[in-house]
Amino acid sequence: MKRAVSDLKVADPKPSLDPHDQSYAVAAASTPRRRGGRAHEVLDPETYAAIKAECPGWDLDVLIKQFDAFLNSNPDEMPRNYSKRFYAS
Repeated sequence: MKRAVSDLKVADPKPSLDPHDQSYAVAAASTPRRRGGRAHEVLDPETYAAIKAECPGWDLDVLIKQFDAFLNSNPDEMPRNYSKRFYAS
């Protein structure tokens, strides 16, 4: 029995609910974000419509790629809501 369970991973019984907990930054740094797709597929429909209305002519696909590059280089900047964080940045 001891050998059978020796390779099992033990989960933290009480994971932190704090989004600024260092464990989240470690996980973010080891797993790059790759959203891919186009802005209208990635953003919430309301956020996409608001940005298009406020900033006509902007290439949101390019801005999404730049935003993802920013997030990948700053693991402490993990947003709770991707669309809201994108719109606020």
